[in-house]
Amino acid sequence: MQQSHDELTRSDFETINRICDFLDIDLGDLLSFKKIRKNN
Repeated sequence: MQQSHDELTRSDFETINRICDFLDIDLGDLLSFKKIRKNN
């Protein structure tokens, strides 16, 4: 079970990376933006 979860996470991350590349967004900016929204 744990192994399939890790695989899912890895493929999700690759998908997010691809979307970020496509939209020309830095993943770090996206994460810090999420943190900023959470704080407000």
